[in-house]
Amino acid sequence: MVYQRQRLQGEADAKRRQAAGIEGSLANDDRVIAEARRRLSDAQTRSVSENDEDATSWHSAWGQNIKNIVTFNWGKVGDNRTAEGNAVRDKANAEAEELEAEIKQLEEQKAAKLKEAERLRKEAERAEEKKDALGGQIAVADVRRQAADVSGRASVVAADTAREEKEAQIARDEKTVAEGKAKMAELESAMDTEQARAAAAANAYAREQGDVIAAQGRYDMLTVNGGSRKERSAALAALQKEQAEADEAKYEMERVAAQVAGTVKAIKEQINALSRAMKQAETRLGANQADSPEG
Repeated sequence: MVYQRQRLQGEADAKRRQAAGIEGSLANDDRVIAEARRRLSDAQTRSVSENDEDATSWHSAWGQNIKNIVTFNWGKVGDNRTAEGNAVRDKANAEAEELEAEIKQLEEQKAAKLKEAERLRKEAERAEEKKDALGGQIAVADVRRQAADVSGRASVVAADTAREEKEAQIARDEKTVAEGKAKMAELESAMDTEQARAAAAANAYAREQGDVIAAQGRYDMLTVNGGSRKERSAALAALQKEQAEADEAKYEMERVAAQVAGTVKAIKEQINALSRAMKQAETRLGANQADSPEG
């Protein structure tokens, strides 16, 4: 398009030079036409005026009048024109007609030159309009190229960003899976510990209950078999002691059981959340591996 613009500008300049050359020659045409008109005016004057061939002197005029009287050509009496003079006038008239035709031709040629000059200038204007239009296309092309460059750079940046985000996501997912397995083991171990603590409290209560049953049996046996008052009093005190210890073990068992239940519930919620996160991470890892060139 740059070459086309240069060519069109050169064409416009050449046509304007041609038009200027034609217009410059019109001054000479005007001089030629003016000279022809001067000659025409002279010929027209000579075509109607008396000339040297007419009877313009006194002697020739007197002779001409005598001739007209003798020949009874009364209308020509006083007319100094002769046949020879008429021949000169006819020649001048023919010359005037030729000059009129010549002037007409010269004026037509001048009009044609003016028309040609106008045509050349209009063609020069059209060439420059085309050049300007191409300039607009070049500007549009530049804008499109710049937009394409920006878009291309943006695409590269977007691709790099997407790749970096993907790599970062893979790293996060791998960390989630690796750390999740260790955390899962810790949570399961903690849950086992809590459940063991509850079981220990339950076992302690069961042992205390066994001691209560044994003390109750000894007290009942002394009462039935008629043990001494001192023996029955000691057996009752032992029963009451064992019952108090059993009540305390029951309270402790219930307290520990409530704590363990809450702790185990929280641990299970953590395990479930961790399991979901690990599953999602493993799913993304599988998809990313499938999308990679090596996959």
